Amino acid sequence: ETKFKPEKGRGLQTYGHLQYIPKDRAGRFVRREGGGCPFIQDKKTADSEVYPLAQTWTVNLNKLFYETFEQIDESTVAGFRTFKDCMTRLFSTAVLDKYPIRCYRMKKEQVNPELVFIGSRDFMADFLQDSEMEKYFSISADMHGFESWSIPKRKWLPRAKHFEWGENMQEEVVLFTREGNSSMTVMVSKQQFIGEKHLGVKV
Repeated sequence: ETKFKPEKGRGLQTYGHLQYIPKDRAGRFVRREGGGCPFIQDKKTADSEVYPLAQTWTVNLNKLFYETFEQIDESTVAGFRTFKDCMTRLFSTAVLDKYPIRCYRMKKEQVNPELVFIGSRDFMADFLQDSEMEKYFSISADMHGFESWSIPKRKWLPRAKHFEWGENMQEEVVLFTREGNSSMTVMVSKQQFIGEKHLGVKV
C-alpha cells in the first residue's frame, strides 16, 4: 500500500474499464480492521462470485499530464460508476460534489517496445525462478510471488511492489514492463491486459 498525501496538483486515478476481483481473493482485504478496503465494492453482490474493483494509484496533474491527456464524457467510461462509489466511500458525497471526478484518455496511442510474456500461473511461477529471468525483469521471486523494482528515469528513488500468485494454477497471466517516469515489471491477468491494451506481433 502507498500512503496518499493530499496536496495541490495531486490526484487519484483508475482504469476506465470495469474491473473485478474474486471473492476468495478479496476476503483478506474486505475483512480488515477499520472498515475493509474502499476500493472493493463488497456490498449487494450475494449472487456473484466477484466484487467490483477500482485499482487506484496517484497521479500528478501537471503540464505534462494535460499535454498527454484530453478530457472525455463520463458516460463513455465503463468503470466510472465503480470508481465514484469507491471515492464516495473513501471521502464523502460532499467532497465529490466539491471536487467532481473527471475522465481522461490519451491523445495519442502509446507503443511499448518491450516484450510481453503470457502463460499459465504455474508456468510463470517456474519461469521466474530462473536467476537470469530475475535479472532481466529486475525482480526477486519465490514460491509466493515476486518483488518488482522500479527503475527511475529521473532523480526519484527506486521503489518496490509485491505481486502474489493466485490460487488458480491455470489462470492465464501476463508479465510485461510498464513504462512511464520509471520502468517496472508488472503482472496482471490476461483478461485485464486484453481489456486495457493491444498485443503486438507474436515472436
